[in-house]
Amino acid sequence: MRFRFQLRLRFCIEFIGFKLTFELPLVGNVAPDFEAEAVFDQEFVQVKLSDYFKKKYVILFFYPLDFTFVCPTEITAFSDRHGEFEKLNTEILGVSVDSVGIALRGLFIIDKEGVIQHSAINNLAIGRSVDETLRTLQALQFVQENPDEVCPTGWKPGEKSMKPLSSARSTLLQYKQLPVTDVIRFVRKELLCNLHLGLK
Repeated sequence: MRFRFQLRLRFCIEFIGFKLTFELPLVGNVAPDFEAEAVFDQEFVQVKLSDYFKKKYVILFFYPLDFTFVCPTEITAFSDRHGEFEKLNTEILGVSVDSVGIALRGLFIIDKEGVIQHSAINNLAIGRSVDETLRTLQALQFVQENPDEVCPTGWKPGEKSMKPLSSARSTLLQYKQLPVTDVIRFVRKELLCNLHLGLK
């Protein structure tokens, strides 16, 4: 398989169970480092998350058990699409805690600075979408390369992004070709943010 790493961590339940503190959300914080034995091209190797920092983005996904109905479909799906992630300078790390427990289907996108930029946790019976993971990664990379822009719902490379404006009227005029619901959500967020900051 082209899937790069399959990790078995004895302590990842602490990570997925948020042994970190609950005071801060995971998104926006540096990912907790770990080191573990991994299978790579039929060989056992040591992998350390921080070895990727400053070099690559990381898709870190946890799956509950090795031999269930849903897990192999996810592993195969990520493996089949590995080349697309590789072109985006991204490594995929799949983590199983089969030998010590059952993890929920956690998925984290970690940027090159080691900061968790996206997290999603599904219950055991619900598989994840590789398409959505790829789209989210592309949106993340786009906004990091274009810090004055944001990506509306469902944004894909080549589609129109948005520039946050302080005027709701300007937003509506500038983005009239976007679905009305996206514009309303954006304007509502803009207004709430301004109210929260005490701006008029």
